[in-house]
Amino acid sequence: MLKACFFDLDGTLIDSEPIWIEAIVSALRTRHINTTFEEIQEFEIGHSWPEIFSVIKQRWPDAFAEIHEMEKNTTAYYESVIRSRDIAIYPSMELLKRLSSDGLCIGIVTGSVRSRVIQVLTHYSLTQFVNLVVSCEDYVHGKPAPDSYLLAAAKANVAPVDCCVFEDATTGILAAKNAGMKCVALAKTSEQRQEFQSIADVVLDSLASVSLDSL
Repeated sequence: MLKACFFDLDGTLIDSEPIWIEAIVSALRTRHINTTFEEIQEFEIGHSWPEIFSVIKQRWPDAFAEIHEMEKNTTAYYESVIRSRDIAIYPSMELLKRLSSDGLCIGIVTGSVRSRVIQVLTHYSLTQFVNLVVSCEDYVHGKPAPDSYLLAAAKANVAPVDCCVFEDATTGILAAKNAGMKCVALAKTSEQRQEFQSIADVVLDSLASVSLDSL
């Protein structure tokens, strides 16, 4: 019996991943490093910010000395973009509210920093519907390792088998399954749908059509 539902943030609740990729490209260009959206996309999607910075540090060791130094740059870019762009994925947010109203424990489990999660929850008036947050500050091994979702289950005091995860990336889906949880995948392309069908329990184009009775 499902008792808790955990939502990924970037790409599942908000369409922010393209902006972060653009932000990383922009930040690197300030250090005279010319890279492309596609090159950054290869290692950005589905990974935590510390993991992303680790790859950047390996490829371009002289770009930024510390993670916080680069974070200031990328955050400034991100903030400038979202002031003029609504990045909410509303069907996913409506599902979150509905599941909360049904009495399920709701958590956000993300590779983003906690301050970003709080910003999103506050901006879209979701705070009252969310019981717990697991951000990149809370664990060492990011997705596809199960650590983040197992921590969420422990915080909710719910067995993993009684949890359902909503994800949009291969690493996140694998993390949920490695944790022994059900997983509903949000596929944005036909290629993703084909890939996700082999690992997720359910694959949908929109979380508006989620039915937990089928899980």
